[in-house]
Amino acid sequence: MTVLTAKVKDIADADDRTTFTFEIPKVRGATDGGIVTVRERRYTAEYGQLTTDDLEPGPAVLHISGGGGGSFTITIPDSETPVQLASLLDATTEYPEPVVAAAQAARNEAISMAAIAGAAATISTDKAEDAADSAAAAAVSAQQAADTAATGVPDATSSGKGKIQLAGDLGGTADAPTVPALQTKADLVDGVIPQAQIPAIALTDFLGTVASQSAMLALSGQRGDWCTRTDRGTDWQLIAEPSTILTNWRERTYPASPVSSVAGRTGAVTLSTADVTDMSSVGASLAKAADKAAARSAIDAGTSSLQIGTTASTAMAGNRIQLVADLPATGVEGVLYLKPRT
Repeated sequence: MTVLTAKVKDIADADDRTTFTFEIPKVRGATDGGIVTVRERRYTAEYGQLTTDDLEPGPAVLHISGGGGGSFTITIPDSETPVQLASLLDATTEYPEPVVAAAQAARNEAISMAAIAGAAATISTDKAEDAADSAAAAAVSAQQAADTAATGVPDATSSGKGKIQLAGDLGGTADAPTVPALQTKADLVDGVIPQAQIPAIALTDFLGTVASQSAMLALSGQRGDWCTRTDRGTDWQLIAEPSTILTNWRERTYPASPVSSVAGRTGAVTLSTADVTDMSSVGASLAKAADKAAARSAIDAGTSSLQIGTTASTAMAGNRIQLVADLPATGVEGVLYLKPRT
Protein backbone atom coordinates (compact mmCIF):
# COMPACT_ATOMS: atom_id res chain seq x y z
CA MET A 1 0.00 0.00 0.00
CA THR A 2 1.19 3.52 -0.79
CA VAL A 3 0.46 7.01 0.58
CA LEU A 4 0.51 9.84 -1.99
CA THR A 5 1.37 13.42 -0.98
CA ALA A 6 1.54 16.72 -2.84
CA LYS A 7 1.89 20.44 -2.28
CA VAL A 8 -0.92 22.13 -4.21
CA LYS A 9 -0.25 25.72 -5.28
CA ASP A 10 -1.35 28.01 -8.09
CA ILE A 11 0.95 29.81 -10.54
CA ALA A 12 1.46 32.61 -7.97
CA ASP A 13 2.71 30.09 -5.34
CA ALA A 14 -0.46 30.48 -3.26
CA ASP A 15 -2.12 27.51 -1.55
CA ASP A 16 -4.92 26.05 -3.72
CA ARG A 17 -7.86 24.07 -2.35
CA THR A 18 -8.35 21.38 -5.01
CA THR A 19 -10.22 18.05 -4.94
CA PHE A 20 -8.45 14.86 -6.08
CA THR A 21 -10.53 11.75 -6.89
CA PHE A 22 -8.83 8.35 -7.35
CA GLU A 23 -10.44 5.26 -8.91
CA ILE A 24 -9.35 2.18 -10.88
CA PRO A 25 -10.54 1.45 -14.45
CA LYS A 26 -11.94 -1.96 -13.51
CA VAL A 27 -12.08 -4.50 -10.71
CA ARG A 28 -8.76 -6.28 -10.22
CA GLY A 29 -6.84 -8.34 -7.71
CA ALA A 30 -5.06 -6.70 -4.79
CA THR A 31 -1.46 -7.25 -3.71
CA ASP A 32 -2.63 -9.02 -0.55
CA GLY A 33 -4.77 -11.52 -2.47
CA GLY A 34 -8.03 -9.60 -2.11
CA ILE A 35 -10.10 -7.73 -4.71
CA VAL A 36 -9.96 -3.99 -5.47
CA THR A 37 -13.31 -2.46 -6.48
CA VAL A 38 -13.90 0.61 -8.63
CA ARG A 39 -15.25 2.65 -5.74
CA GLU A 40 -13.67 6.12 -5.92
CA ARG A 41 -11.72 7.81 -3.10
CA ARG A 42 -11.89 11.60 -2.85
CA TYR A 43 -9.45 13.95 -1.05
CA THR A 44 -9.31 17.73 -0.77
CA ALA A 45 -6.06 19.66 -0.38
CA GLU A 46 -6.18 21.66 2.85
CA TYR A 47 -3.91 24.71 3.10
CA GLY A 48 -2.09 23.56 -0.02
CA GLN A 49 -1.24 20.07 1.34
CA LEU A 50 -2.63 16.76 0.02
CA THR A 51 -2.15 13.45 1.87
CA THR A 52 -4.07 10.30 0.90
CA ASP A 53 -4.79 7.12 2.78
CA ASP A 54 -2.89 3.94 1.89
CA LEU A 55 -3.80 3.27 -1.76
CA GLU A 56 -3.57 -0.04 -3.63
CA PRO A 57 -0.57 -0.08 -6.01
CA GLY A 58 -1.27 -0.41 -9.71
CA PRO A 59 -3.04 1.47 -12.53
CA ALA A 60 -5.47 4.19 -11.44
CA VAL A 61 -7.36 7.16 -12.86
CA LEU A 62 -6.95 10.56 -11.18
CA HIS A 63 -9.60 13.27 -11.63
CA ILE A 64 -8.60 16.79 -10.53
CA SER A 65 -11.35 19.36 -9.97
CA GLY A 66 -10.55 23.03 -9.51
CA GLY A 67 -7.64 25.01 -10.95
CA GLY A 68 -8.26 23.80 -14.52
CA GLY A 69 -8.82 20.17 -13.55
CA GLY A 70 -8.36 17.18 -15.82
CA SER A 71 -8.10 13.41 -15.75
CA PHE A 72 -4.86 11.41 -15.76
CA THR A 73 -4.00 7.73 -15.95
CA ILE A 74 -1.26 7.02 -13.42
CA THR A 75 0.48 3.98 -11.98
CA ILE A 76 0.71 3.94 -8.18
CA PRO A 77 3.98 2.26 -7.08
CA ASP A 78 4.27 -0.07 -4.09
CA SER A 79 6.21 1.99 -1.53
CA GLU A 80 6.57 1.90 2.25
CA THR A 81 7.31 5.65 2.25
CA PRO A 82 5.04 8.43 0.92
CA VAL A 83 5.31 9.09 -2.85
CA GLN A 84 5.05 12.55 -4.44
CA LEU A 85 1.99 12.70 -6.70
CA ALA A 86 3.78 15.24 -8.92
CA SER A 87 6.28 12.56 -10.01
CA LEU A 88 3.43 10.32 -11.18
CA LEU A 89 1.83 13.18 -13.15
CA ASP A 90 5.16 14.09 -14.78
CA ALA A 91 5.46 10.51 -16.05
CA THR A 92 2.20 10.98 -17.98
CA THR A 93 3.16 14.31 -19.60
CA GLU A 94 4.03 14.28 -23.31
CA TYR A 95 6.24 17.19 -24.38
CA PRO A 96 5.89 18.89 -27.81
CA GLU A 97 8.22 17.72 -30.56
CA PRO A 98 10.27 21.00 -30.58
CA VAL A 99 11.02 20.54 -26.88
CA VAL A 100 12.13 16.94 -27.43
CA ALA A 101 14.29 17.96 -30.40
CA ALA A 102 15.94 20.74 -28.36
CA ALA A 103 16.69 18.33 -25.52
CA GLN A 104 18.24 15.80 -27.92
CA ALA A 105 20.37 18.53 -29.54
CA ALA A 106 21.62 19.64 -26.11
CA ARG A 107 22.46 16.03 -25.24
CA ASN A 108 24.42 15.54 -28.49
CA GLU A 109 26.32 18.78 -27.97
CA ALA A 110 27.24 17.73 -24.42
CA ILE A 111 28.55 14.38 -25.71
CA SER A 112 30.64 16.17 -28.36
CA MET A 113 32.11 18.63 -25.85
CA ALA A 114 32.97 15.76 -23.51
CA ALA A 115 34.88 14.01 -26.32
CA ILE A 116 36.82 17.20 -27.12
CA ALA A 117 37.67 17.68 -23.45
CA GLY A 118 38.91 14.09 -23.22
CA ALA A 119 41.19 14.53 -26.23
CA ALA A 120 42.59 17.77 -24.80
CA ALA A 121 43.29 16.06 -21.48
CA THR A 122 45.22 13.30 -23.26
CA ILE A 123 47.36 15.86 -25.13
CA SER A 124 48.03 17.80 -21.91
CA THR A 125 49.12 14.61 -20.15
CA ASP A 126 51.57 13.76 -22.94
CA LYS A 127 53.10 17.26 -22.87
CA ALA A 128 53.40 17.17 -19.08
CA GLU A 129 55.27 13.85 -19.27
CA ASP A 130 57.66 15.30 -21.90
CA ALA A 131 58.32 18.35 -19.70
CA ALA A 132 59.02 16.14 -16.69
CA ASP A 133 61.53 14.10 -18.70
CA SER A 134 63.30 17.30 -19.85
CA ALA A 135 63.46 18.64 -16.29
CA ALA A 136 64.94 15.40 -15.01
CA ALA A 137 67.60 15.44 -17.73
CA ALA A 138 68.46 19.08 -16.94
CA ALA A 139 68.81 18.25 -13.25
CA VAL A 140 71.24 15.44 -14.04
CA SER A 141 73.30 17.77 -16.25
CA ALA A 142 73.37 20.47 -13.57
CA GLN A 143 74.54 18.00 -10.93
CA GLN A 144 77.26 16.75 -13.24
CA ALA A 145 78.43 20.33 -13.90
CA ALA A 146 78.44 21.09 -10.17
CA ASP A 147 80.51 17.99 -9.41
CA THR A 148 82.98 18.89 -12.15
CA ALA A 149 83.37 22.47 -10.91
CA ALA A 150 83.75 21.43 -7.30
CA THR A 151 86.44 18.86 -7.99
CA GLY A 152 89.22 21.35 -8.69
CA VAL A 153 88.14 24.14 -6.23
CA PRO A 154 89.48 24.08 -2.63
CA ASP A 155 87.32 24.82 0.38
CA ALA A 156 87.08 28.47 1.42
CA THR A 157 89.05 29.64 4.48
CA SER A 158 89.04 32.80 6.61
CA SER A 159 91.82 34.23 4.47
CA GLY A 160 91.25 32.67 1.05
CA LYS A 161 88.43 32.13 -1.42
CA GLY A 162 87.09 28.65 -2.10
CA LYS A 163 83.92 26.57 -2.28
CA ILE A 164 81.25 26.70 0.44
CA GLN A 165 78.08 24.67 1.10
CA LEU A 166 74.86 26.74 1.10
CA ALA A 167 72.36 25.01 3.39
CA GLY A 168 69.54 25.80 5.76
CA ASP A 169 68.76 29.56 5.83
CA LEU A 170 71.68 30.44 3.55
CA GLY A 171 71.27 31.61 -0.05
CA GLY A 172 73.04 33.59 -2.77
CA THR A 173 76.24 32.42 -4.43
CA ALA A 174 79.76 31.44 -3.39
CA ASP A 175 80.93 35.02 -4.05
CA ALA A 176 77.97 36.64 -2.25
CA PRO A 177 76.22 34.33 0.23
CA THR A 178 73.06 35.70 1.85
CA VAL A 179 70.54 34.88 4.59
CA PRO A 180 67.11 35.43 2.91
CA ALA A 181 65.17 35.18 6.17
CA LEU A 182 66.82 38.38 7.41
CA GLN A 183 64.95 40.39 4.75
CA THR A 184 61.64 39.96 6.63
CA LYS A 185 62.95 40.57 10.15
CA ALA A 186 61.68 43.42 12.32
CA ASP A 187 64.36 46.01 13.08
CA LEU A 188 64.47 47.51 16.57
CA VAL A 189 64.75 51.26 17.19
CA ASP A 190 66.38 52.06 20.53
CA GLY A 191 65.60 48.52 21.64
CA VAL A 192 61.86 48.62 20.86
CA ILE A 193 59.69 47.75 17.83
CA PRO A 194 58.71 50.91 15.88
CA GLN A 195 54.98 51.65 15.42
CA ALA A 196 55.25 51.30 11.61
CA GLN A 197 56.04 47.58 12.03
CA ILE A 198 53.10 46.84 14.36
CA PRO A 199 49.88 45.64 12.64
CA ALA A 200 46.68 47.60 13.19
CA ILE A 201 44.94 46.64 16.44
CA ALA A 202 41.47 47.90 17.36
CA LEU A 203 41.35 49.03 21.01
CA THR A 204 37.86 49.90 22.22
CA ASP A 205 36.81 51.60 25.44
CA PHE A 206 33.56 51.78 27.39
CA LEU A 207 32.75 55.49 27.56
CA GLY A 208 30.26 55.13 30.39
CA THR A 209 26.52 55.40 30.96
CA VAL A 210 24.51 58.42 29.77
CA ALA A 211 20.84 59.31 30.11
CA SER A 212 20.16 61.18 26.86
CA GLN A 213 21.19 61.67 23.24
CA SER A 214 22.83 65.02 23.96
CA ALA A 215 24.93 63.46 26.71
CA MET A 216 26.04 60.72 24.31
CA LEU A 217 27.06 63.25 21.64
CA ALA A 218 29.13 65.08 24.26
CA LEU A 219 31.31 62.00 24.81
CA SER A 220 34.83 61.96 23.38
CA GLY A 221 35.81 58.69 21.73
CA GLN A 222 37.11 56.93 18.66
CA ARG A 223 35.65 54.34 16.29
CA GLY A 224 34.76 51.16 18.17
CA ASP A 225 34.14 52.83 21.55
CA TRP A 226 30.69 52.38 23.06
CA CYS A 227 28.35 53.60 25.77
CA THR A 228 25.04 52.67 27.43
CA ARG A 229 21.96 54.90 27.20
CA THR A 230 19.58 54.44 30.12
CA ASP A 231 16.79 56.39 28.39
CA ARG A 232 16.57 53.70 25.65
CA GLY A 233 17.91 50.67 27.51
CA THR A 234 20.42 49.86 24.73
CA ASP A 235 24.13 50.14 23.93
CA TRP A 236 25.46 52.53 21.26
CA GLN A 237 28.74 52.05 19.38
CA LEU A 238 30.77 54.68 17.56
CA ILE A 239 31.20 53.53 13.94
CA ALA A 240 32.84 56.70 12.59
CA GLU A 241 34.35 59.92 13.87
CA PRO A 242 33.69 62.50 15.24
CA SER A 243 31.51 61.36 18.12
CA THR A 244 29.48 64.60 18.07
CA ILE A 245 27.40 63.48 15.02
CA LEU A 246 24.41 61.21 15.70
CA THR A 247 24.75 59.28 12.40
CA ASN A 248 28.23 58.17 13.49
CA TRP A 249 26.62 56.14 16.28
CA ARG A 250 24.86 52.79 15.82
CA GLU A 251 22.35 51.38 18.29
CA ARG A 252 23.02 47.76 19.22
CA THR A 253 19.82 45.88 19.97
CA TYR A 254 19.26 42.32 21.14
CA PRO A 255 16.21 40.02 21.33
CA ALA A 256 15.32 41.21 24.84
CA SER A 257 15.75 44.91 24.04
CA PRO A 258 12.80 47.16 24.97
CA VAL A 259 10.70 48.41 22.05
CA SER A 260 11.76 51.76 20.58
CA SER A 261 8.28 53.28 20.68
CA VAL A 262 4.67 52.34 21.44
CA ALA A 263 1.83 54.26 19.74
CA GLY A 264 4.32 57.03 18.98
CA ARG A 265 5.60 57.23 22.56
CA THR A 266 9.20 56.42 23.54
CA GLY A 267 11.04 55.71 26.78
CA ALA A 268 9.19 54.10 29.68
CA VAL A 269 5.68 53.94 28.18
CA THR A 270 2.43 53.65 30.14
CA LEU A 271 -0.26 53.00 27.54
CA SER A 272 -4.04 53.42 27.79
CA THR A 273 -6.82 52.91 25.25
CA ALA A 274 -6.91 56.67 24.68
CA ASP A 275 -3.36 56.48 23.27
CA VAL A 276 -4.47 54.09 20.49
CA THR A 277 -6.05 56.71 18.25
CA ASP A 278 -7.24 54.35 15.50
CA MET A 279 -9.36 52.23 17.89
CA SER A 280 -13.15 52.62 17.67
CA SER A 281 -15.29 53.36 20.70
CA VAL A 282 -16.63 49.80 20.64
CA GLY A 283 -13.10 48.38 20.56
CA ALA A 284 -12.02 50.64 23.43
CA SER A 285 -15.04 49.59 25.51
CA LEU A 286 -14.31 45.93 24.80
CA ALA A 287 -10.64 46.35 25.74
CA LYS A 288 -11.61 47.97 29.06
CA ALA A 289 -14.36 45.43 29.92
CA ALA A 290 -13.90 44.22 33.50
CA ASP A 291 -15.74 40.92 33.07
CA LYS A 292 -17.68 38.77 30.58
CA ALA A 293 -20.93 40.60 31.18
CA ALA A 294 -19.29 43.94 30.40
CA ALA A 295 -17.71 42.46 27.25
CA ARG A 296 -21.09 41.17 26.04
CA SER A 297 -22.65 44.53 26.77
CA ALA A 298 -19.95 46.30 24.75
CA ILE A 299 -20.82 44.33 21.61
CA ASP A 300 -24.56 43.95 22.34
CA ALA A 301 -24.13 40.17 22.53
CA GLY A 302 -26.68 39.48 25.26
CA THR A 303 -27.05 36.07 26.95
CA SER A 304 -28.93 32.84 26.18
CA SER A 305 -31.55 31.32 28.51
CA LEU A 306 -31.65 28.01 26.64
CA GLN A 307 -31.06 25.14 29.06
CA ILE A 308 -29.29 21.82 28.47
CA GLY A 309 -31.75 18.90 28.24
CA THR A 310 -33.48 16.38 26.00
CA THR A 311 -36.77 18.16 25.24
CA ALA A 312 -37.77 20.33 22.28
CA SER A 313 -37.16 23.57 24.25
CA THR A 314 -33.66 22.63 25.45
CA ALA A 315 -30.23 22.23 23.85
CA MET A 316 -28.61 18.81 23.42
CA ALA A 317 -25.44 18.29 25.42
CA GLY A 318 -22.24 17.72 23.47
CA ASN A 319 -21.85 14.14 24.75
CA ARG A 320 -25.33 13.07 23.58
CA ILE A 321 -24.05 12.05 20.14
CA GLN A 322 -21.69 9.07 20.47
CA LEU A 323 -19.70 7.10 17.86
CA VAL A 324 -19.66 3.37 18.69
CA ALA A 325 -18.33 0.20 17.06
CA ASP A 326 -21.50 -1.74 17.86
CA LEU A 327 -24.97 -0.51 18.83
CA PRO A 328 -25.78 -1.23 22.50
CA ALA A 329 -28.58 -3.64 23.33
CA THR A 330 -30.12 -1.07 25.66
CA GLY A 331 -29.30 2.59 25.03
CA VAL A 332 -29.51 5.67 27.24
CA GLU A 333 -32.50 7.90 26.73
CA GLY A 334 -31.63 11.09 24.85
CA VAL A 335 -28.35 9.69 23.40
CA LEU A 336 -27.87 9.32 19.63
CA TYR A 337 -25.57 6.39 18.68
CA LEU A 338 -23.70 6.40 15.36
CA LYS A 339 -22.05 3.28 13.89
CA PRO A 340 -19.59 3.78 10.95
CA ARG A 341 -20.44 1.89 7.77
CA THR A 342 -17.92 -0.88 7.07
